[in-house]
Amino acid sequence: TTRWVFPLVTCWLAGRGLREGEYPLYSVTHYRVWVMQRGLSLSPLAHLTGSHLMARYLRMLGATVGDGCHIGTAQIPLPSLLELGHDVTVGYETHLRAFEIEDGLLRLGRVRIGDNAIVGPNCMLAGGSSMGRDTTLQPQSLLRSGEHVPDGEEWAGTPAAAQPPERTDPALATMRRCSDAPREWAPALVGKLRAGIVFLELMPIIATLPIMILVWWTLLTFDHMAALWATLASGPIFVVSTCALILWFRRFAMRNTPVGVHHLRSTLGVEKWYTDKLLEASLEYTNSLYGTLYTPHWLRMLGAHVGKDAEIATIANIDPDLLTLKDGTFVADMASIGAATYGNGHVAFRRTVVEDRAFVGNASYIPSGTRLGSNSLIGVLSTPPLKGVAEGTSWLGNPAI
Repeated sequence: TTRWVFPLVTCWLAGRGLREGEYPLYSVTHYRVWVMQRGLSLSPLAHLTGSHLMARYLRMLGATVGDGCHIGTAQIPLPSLLELGHDVTVGYETHLRAFEIEDGLLRLGRVRIGDNAIVGPNCMLAGGSSMGRDTTLQPQSLLRSGEHVPDGEEWAGTPAAAQPPERTDPALATMRRCSDAPREWAPALVGKLRAGIVFLELMPIIATLPIMILVWWTLLTFDHMAALWATLASGPIFVVSTCALILWFRRFAMRNTPVGVHHLRSTLGVEKWYTDKLLEASLEYTNSLYGTLYTPHWLRMLGAHVGKDAEIATIANIDPDLLTLKDGTFVADMASIGAATYGNGHVAFRRTVVEDRAFVGNASYIPSGTRLGSNSLIGVLSTPPLKGVAEGTSWLGNPAI
């Protein structure tokens, strides 16, 4: 209860009356923003992303959120300065950052996103930026403070700029043309989402039960010193029990991902949400597995196709059975490879292939449906060209050169 209620109380008290403008560092306003940050760090937002409860919880935190929104990010530091219209789509890990510290000042600015807008994954919208109706911001893009995307336009890049139609993702264009997707979750699907959220909240407690049983058994059977020694096994046991839980409950998630464009608010959408949450839990609770020799084996157990001698740091938001990492590939920390594409009440699944000895740089974004050729390289914080990456080529930036 505290985890859900305390952030709400904190944001109500500290965020009430917060206004756009410039404020001195370490002022009362700066302190209020800091308090909100600390409160939100305890919130369940990460477990709510992509579900029907995300919009409701954000409204309770002070945000203005329209109907039919899909919000796939928890990177919302100041909810009271966020305005989302109806049927807005926000992708994974996009930062809706209503404040920044620059030149010795704290700058607060409202982030506004109009009806039917689509914001891709890994984007950054600075305070004071806005998007009009039926607009699109492509993945890994930066919309700077004071910038506005006019109605109906598509922008991309770092910094973002208007894009010609030929640079539009075909899957996104298809989803834009489809208008028959459900705008609300059916009651039966809402029940499944809520059950999944309850399980995610209880997962750390369930994963620690084997440790508690071992320590208590040792204490009752032997003595306090033996129980103390038994606690040394708590780390490995927690990792093993968490992995076992994730693999067991994967049976209720999406095992065979259907390639193509599908309605989001459906049984398939619930299974996709549940798959994402399990993979996020793996990163959160068993982070020590990643960046090690065990990572490729773990991803294979989840269903990914991983070749020999592959080196993988961290990876999230994947559809394991649609991802192929061939021999000798290198995936650096925080890279996103093959994440599903969302828009207009739909979700698109495509196969993603990283060929032999290809290199994927830190925090880069590889859209689903991309093929990276052998011995190719995608630089840090970069995206590949829409047509894919030829063998032996290197690409840097967004748009990539």
